[in-house]
Amino acid sequence: MYVKNRCELLSHGSRHLREAALDIVEHVLARVDPYVATRSLVSLSGDTLSVGDLTFDLTERGRIYVLGAGKASLPIARALEDILGDRIADSLVIVKEGQESGTRLVRLREASHPLPDERGFEAARDMVGLATQATAGDIVFCAFTGGSSALAPYPVAGVSLQEKRQVHRLLLESGASIREINAVRKHLSQIKGGRLALAIFPAEIVNLTVSDVTGDPYDYITCPTVPDTSTFASAREVLNRYSLWGRFPASAADYLRNATAELEN
Repeated sequence: MYVKNRCELLSHGSRHLREAALDIVEHVLARVDPYVATRSLVSLSGDTLSVGDLTFDLTERGRIYVLGAGKASLPIARALEDILGDRIADSLVIVKEGQESGTRLVRLREASHPLPDERGFEAARDMVGLATQATAGDIVFCAFTGGSSALAPYPVAGVSLQEKRQVHRLLLESGASIREINAVRKHLSQIKGGRLALAIFPAEIVNLTVSDVTGDPYDYITCPTVPDTSTFASAREVLNRYSLWGRFPASAADYLRNATAELEN
């Protein structure tokens, strides 16, 4: 009887442990769901838009735009669409191939990941064009998440998309960390490292993102809209450390080697 009761107690306790573990998993998944997180952070009551502790009187504002790229940008875009509806004047969000569904108003464009392709380049170019339309008083929601570097390639002049693709492949195969990889990619881009924010200015940016980098360094999560903390010297050091100079396309290597301080943000 003692053994039977003990087994029943153990079985009963195991069920409770499993239930508790499932509750924890469900809670964590709900907390990291970009759609749920956006809905909890952003709300609209009449003409008052709230984003966390910030409030915007939309009667005193201009247009609202939604821009973004990344593997988790789609649920953020869906949430903004459900909250703002036809208050969104225009939008462009670049998603991973196979994700081009789930929105009614927000324009989605598919592209390749982890290596960039022509679709991503064209979408990034169009995004810059849309960003420059924003003016003072406008609000631009930016939803850039992990994967945006590949999904929104916009290489500097003189570096072709095919060469940028080769750069991505070599960096991914080099053993470099994500911070090291992005230090190089940002300095071969026309929009990364905060350059997209310059195109959006003087409109106001509301940045919604999902971190997939340890320590949450914002310029490595949302590099198109956040000032860069790395430098061309940082990028060159990565090529030194992983012996990439001779393997990089000549155009990209020459650009990094000859870059001057004036090219920094």
